[in-house]
Amino acid sequence: MAQCPAHDDHTPSLALRRRDDTVDLHCFAGCSNPSVVDALGLRMRDLYDNTVGEVYRYPGGLEVHREYGDDDRRKIWQSGNKSDRSLYHADKLAHVDSDTTIYVVEGEKDVHAVESVGGVAVCSAMGAGKAARFDWSPLAGHTVVIVADADEPGYRHATQVREIVEPIAAGVVVVQAAAGKDATDHITAGHGLDEFQIVPDLNPEQSGVRIWRATELESARRVEWLASLRIVSGAVNYMLGPEGIGKSLFLVWLAAIVTTGKPFPQFGIPARDPRDVVLVLTEDDWSTIARPRLEAAGADLNRIVVLCEDSDGSGAPTFPRDMPIVEQAARDAAVVMVDAWADTLPGTLSVKDPQQARRALHPWKELGTRTGATVLLTGHTNREKGGNVRNAYGLSGEIRKKSRMTLLAQPDQEDDSVLVIGPEKSNVAPALPASRFRIKSVRMFDPNDTSDGMVPVLEWIGDAEQSARDFFADAAAAENGDGADERNDVDDWLRQFLAHGSQKANEVYSAADANGFSKDQIKRAKRRIGAVAERPVNPGPWFWSLAAAPQGAASTERPEPIPALSALSALPVRSDGVQQGAASTGSREQGDGKEPHPAPTGDPVECPECGFPVDGVATGRALHSDCERRRAARRDVPATLLAEGDDR
Repeated sequence: MAQCPAHDDHTPSLALRRRDDTVDLHCFAGCSNPSVVDALGLRMRDLYDNTVGEVYRYPGGLEVHREYGDDDRRKIWQSGNKSDRSLYHADKLAHVDSDTTIYVVEGEKDVHAVESVGGVAVCSAMGAGKAARFDWSPLAGHTVVIVADADEPGYRHATQVREIVEPIAAGVVVVQAAAGKDATDHITAGHGLDEFQIVPDLNPEQSGVRIWRATELESARRVEWLASLRIVSGAVNYMLGPEGIGKSLFLVWLAAIVTTGKPFPQFGIPARDPRDVVLVLTEDDWSTIARPRLEAAGADLNRIVVLCEDSDGSGAPTFPRDMPIVEQAARDAAVVMVDAWADTLPGTLSVKDPQQARRALHPWKELGTRTGATVLLTGHTNREKGGNVRNAYGLSGEIRKKSRMTLLAQPDQEDDSVLVIGPEKSNVAPALPASRFRIKSVRMFDPNDTSDGMVPVLEWIGDAEQSARDFFADAAAAENGDGADERNDVDDWLRQFLAHGSQKANEVYSAADANGFSKDQIKRAKRRIGAVAERPVNPGPWFWSLAAAPQGAASTERPEPIPALSALSALPVRSDGVQQGAASTGSREQGDGKEPHPAPTGDPVECPECGFPVDGVATGRALHSDCERRRAARRDVPATLLAEGDDR
């Protein structure tokens, strides 16, 4: 490995490999071979022992000449039997066993590269797109690995070859280089034949699936976290939020912690050795935005790896085309951050289509699995109104499904300088409160007439009282006239309603509706106050109660019956001054055609089976339906005859 002369290379990134009568080059930073040779004051022809060029002879008499002229431009021409339909080095297949894997590459140089590491390879002449003109029968009965050049013509050629050889081969798979464009780049970069990468889109029926016994697979291991219960390692994490609220500041804050190894236990990050962070930035200018923020946050720039085309930070990669470059960078990194992920997708890929969204995300999942690096992608929420955060994923709901963890970033409703960030969806962690960060400014430059020299940074100011999802729902509710005060009202109402003991879920919904609270509101309140849903008999109705320590097993005391509600007008008064359960029924207006919830009549009726009141309101029953069921069971009456709906 050497330093590349074609770019400002502080870390050796140029691989050189002697092969036959030529030298192969590969720059891991992406410099082209002509630019490397030019920087050395040489010409491409100088890479060959025979500077005139090379002649590749096909079994049927075709000769392909590849040479560089005085202008150092490559010239390709043919001589001999131009009607030759044989494959290059197909004659060697007569001497190999039928179980030998054959690599199909795109050029003669690639054939020699594969052979130099012990493989068997062939190619057709005339480049991509001409596969149908040649005789592929020597591949019959062999397993065939087609190595596609990593560009559109290469993928089309690989598809054409696959269609030809699939009916005659023992098996076919399409792969591409783990580094660079072709098989020569892959091998020059130090990769073996077993390290080619599957091209999912070109293998509709080939997944590399094998039969494994469970004991042959990796041993069980715990989930590893970059930030405990918030950001999972070795998997895809997706952070979404409205545009322009400061999501990129969170990435900077996190990068500073990772590159310095400092602990931040408030966010679940222990002390660790400093690690690299890979950045792909599409929205923020490097020198005026990203770098000043990283410096202000205290990040170690020696551990920040930026993937781009030019030294000014411009020219972001395109994925999945450039995944090999990311994988190379991620081998020594703790985190790969892509801000914003949608900007790195090719125009031909529409993630609004579920299948294309899965294909776009799958390489990132594989990257996390292979390298152990945390993948953190960012995106924007859409403008759809409503409190269901699932509808806020701007590109596709498939992003939420495919990500192991998603984070939701949003501005605080009461303070625009505060950013609220927390898990929205997780496959591996329970819900927990969101974290609050304040955006503050620190001086980085001397002020002048056009700038105050200040740069924004984030500082953690504590945990929120709610989860990120509840924040989102409350923000949507506030926009529709149902804000924090309303939330407090419904929480208080439900606590009082359940204060005396268990209540049937349907009765809770009915009483809530009579007091102007929707079913969704009451469900959210149940979650916030920690109410418990239980089903004493299945099938049977659900009952809600406040979480409380159970009575001792030896206790013989029966709980006191819940007093009947004296009248709906006696229910708690809401903060807007409307008496809950009054004739106006809270937020519902008179004349809507709905009858108000009936007030209880008479004294409370105690269930003879369990001792609790039959219902919070009169129902005309003498005992609970589940108690009826228990009695029926003792009388051998089928309980299904008495089953009710299942509505928690």
